[in-house]
Amino acid sequence: MMKKIALTFLAVACLSLSACNAAEQAENTNEVVEEPGTAVYTKVLQAEDFDRVIITGGLLQAESTVSVMPKIAGMEEITAVYVKVGDEVTKGQVLAELDQQSAQLQYDSTKLQYDEALKNLNNTKALYEMGAVSQNDYESLETQVKSLEISLQSLQLSLDNLTITAPISGSIVSASAEVGSYASASSAMFTISDTTTLEIVAGISEGNVNKIAVGDTVSMRIPTASEAVYEGRIVEIGKVMDTTSKSYPVRIALDNKEGNFLSGMYAEVSIVTDRVTDCLVVPVDAITYREDEKVVMVVVDGKAEERVITTGVDDGDYYVVTEGLAAGDEVIVKGNVDLVNGEKVTVTKVVNELDLETAEEN
Repeated sequence: MMKKIALTFLAVACLSLSACNAAEQAENTNEVVEEPGTAVYTKVLQAEDFDRVIITGGLLQAESTVSVMPKIAGMEEITAVYVKVGDEVTKGQVLAELDQQSAQLQYDSTKLQYDEALKNLNNTKALYEMGAVSQNDYESLETQVKSLEISLQSLQLSLDNLTITAPISGSIVSASAEVGSYASASSAMFTISDTTTLEIVAGISEGNVNKIAVGDTVSMRIPTASEAVYEGRIVEIGKVMDTTSKSYPVRIALDNKEGNFLSGMYAEVSIVTDRVTDCLVVPVDAITYREDEKVVMVVVDGKAEERVITTGVDDGDYYVVTEGLAAGDEVIVKGNVDLVNGEKVTVTKVVNELDLETAEEN
């Protein structure tokens, strides 16, 4: 009898438990599952410095290149050549020599005449002072000595010009002088380039040329040399626009004392034209347009809130915001295109500029 009662109690307990579970399942089934908001990427704004940079480029070239041409009146035989292409030379170094025989003979002959005339003048001076020689005769001798002195100086200069020296320090980039051939004033014997400083001539638009100045530093990359960034300096800004490129030529110098770069290498130049400090910056993709207004979406309490902004300087990728936002605002930078004001959002990632660039590539 007791066994029957126990079995009956157990059955009733199971039925009650089943009823409770069924009721709980029914209650859970009636719960409303909250939908997640639109997934977005955001950037929390902080004050930062912003540089507007323009990119230009061109080929490096020697700051100074000169052609060495002999200062002679005709043609003279080349009797010695001391350098070849690729040699480094210093200013004043002897590069070659021309035949000096004829010029030396003329100099020696004139020197004898000068010495004789000077001796005669000195001997006559005492007689002139005593009145034994007329003033005209004495002055005639003075004129003769002066004329021979000038001729002697001219002949010495001609002799000096037969020794060819380097007008600047640099590298020999071409040499046409050969022993036994003849040199003339119309043909270059050597070309020397000073590559301790290289330069690039870049074009700057009318809107930017007044934003730079001689002495400004610029960043330069020479891809064929290395991945490093080098510092250049603006040394000249053209005053006349190139009518073909519609730009002003700007000459930029690069220190090459270490010889790391070669003339002819391509250089990419970054020039800062505008600099704003302690400002708020948003990427261009965060901005949408409503008629004539720029609009961004900011996350407030899990919802997208529309903000009308005013912008200042931009570089095409980023804008400086002058009105409409504050430091600490969480601006939606990805997923904002189809959002409406008040729409629920879910922040899946807070990005910096590098993260954003990666996201855009993907």
